[in-house]
Formats: sequence, C-alpha cells, structure tokens
Amino acid sequence: MMARPKFPKSLNEHNTSKTVHKIGQDMRGIVPYKFNNCGFRADVDYDEKEKNAGCYFGHAFTSAVGIEWQNSYAAKVSHKLGAKAYNFSQGCVGVDNKEIIRTAIEVANHKTFMPKFFIIQFCDLTRRYNPKNGALTFESDTGENVKEFTKYFDLLEKNLDEANIKWLFFGCDFELYHTVSDRIMKHKNCLIWNPAFVDKILYGMPGEKWHHIISYGILNKFQND
Repeated sequence: MMARPKFPKSLNEHNTSKTVHKIGQDMRGIVPYKFNNCGFRADVDYDEKEKNAGCYFGHAFTSAVGIEWQNSYAAKVSHKLGAKAYNFSQGCVGVDNKEIIRTAIEVANHKTFMPKFFIIQFCDLTRRYNPKNGALTFESDTGENVKEFTKYFDLLEKNLDEANIKWLFFGCDFELYHTVSDRIMKHKNCLIWNPAFVDKILYGMPGEKWHHIISYGILNKFQND
C-alpha cells in the first residue's frame, strides 16, 4: 500500500478511500460521498508534487453536504480554470475558524506542493472546536469572538502572503451579529461576507444554486483582479 501523502489530517479519515451515502445531516442515502487518499471529500487523490490544483478550505458548506460533488462551487471553479480541486474543508465535523486557518497554513507551508490558489470559507465566529476530544462549543461574547477571529485572520494573511499564494475568502457567520472590521470585510481578497442563501437543502445547508452563484463570484473576481 502506498504511503499517505503528507497533508493535514482529515477529521473524516475513517472514510479514507471510501464512498459512503450517509454522513452528518444527510441520512437520505441518495448522494455519494467519495473520500480520497487523504480522507477529504474529493474526486481526485492528492499528490504532494501537484502544481495544478486549487485548494478549498471551510466546513460543511464547502464540502457540499447534501449535493453531488460536481455541483459544488469548488468543483465548478476548478473545472472552469482547468485545475484539480483539492478540498481540505471538513464537512460534518465541528471545526471552527481556527482549525480552518490552521489547515490552510499547513498546506501553504508544504515543502513540495505548489497550489495555484486558495479559496477559504470562514464559518460562524461563535464556534469553538477542541481538537483533543472533537467537541464543539459556542461562545456568545461577540467582542471576544471578533478578537479571536481577527488574531487568526492576521496570522493566515501573513503566512499566505509569505508563501506568495493567490487567495480569496468569504464569510458565513450567521449565528450572532458580529461587527468584523472593514479591514477584513473590505479586504482586497474578500469575495463577500455573509452571502444570502438563495436555496437550501437539508437542515441549514445551501443548495446547488448557492454553489453556482459562489462559483460565479469567485471566477469573476479572479478575472477582474
């Protein structure tokens, strides 16, 4: 058996190189969820020497829970740009923005992997993930949430700029009203903050129309930058 590529550990690694039909919120059994050799939902296995891949980070929205992978914004954007979709988002597990950022930084600092771009989807600022036990809790102090998020956003920006990686981000912070600074919301790499859900599937999951709109926005911003 070939050694697993040295990429971040997936919290769904128990599904590595498997296809399952029931996961998280989706217990209908009608959508195939294919997991690759690194335990992430993707239609390709990952290569540490790949030079033609776009990388995607986030939670269940980016993992496209509820819809087929080819209809996800990640698959649509990568197909249009002629790149492979390397999905590092974590669907159906309790990740927070700190974990999303940690994963992105780890991939950015990989020694041999040369991605073309990063797309990062931030989730609710209320979320607090404990990697020791996999538990998810929620913080109601909005001031503390903004402070925590800003600290890790600054760390992400520093690492991606030093790695000379082209990147975009958007936020999906719907739990509480947080006043994130204009420095972030009007950042040159910000696609949108809190995009509207034009359709939903399952409980709280955006549908195919939402993914299509997000993919259009990403492609349009890349074209105009």
